Amino acid sequence: MEEKTAHTCSSCQEHLTRIHKFAFPLPFIALDVSHSPEIDAFHIPIDGIEIMYKLRGIAYYGASHFTARVIQDNGMVWYHDGLQTGTNLVYEGTLNNLLDNNLSACEGREVSVAIYAKCP
Repeated sequence: MEEKTAHTCSSCQEHLTRIHKFAFPLPFIALDVSHSPEIDAFHIPIDGIEIMYKLRGIAYYGASHFTARVIQDNGMVWYHDGLQTGTNLVYEGTLNNLLDNNLSACEGREVSVAIYAKCP
């Protein structure tokens, strides 16, 4: 995995890139996507094997408050806001339907973190 950083090279002034290499597949990965809300599934090559990770959660931030969406294996999406819903989740629909409407914002808050789980 590669990510551009805010740091620049002192010689050429180009943005530096951080490269992450994994020795073993992690059960889940959380990524800061606030500056690039591309949140599709992805693969990580580990020892020549492509390990697939699928989107399973999204955290949103705004007005000094976090909210979240939880995505089940079957594509059902649930919304959580502890202030509004307490300990309950509210069903929003399927991931395919929500993808058509864009996942980069929710209830006036902007996407902050995407959480991925390793596929079996």
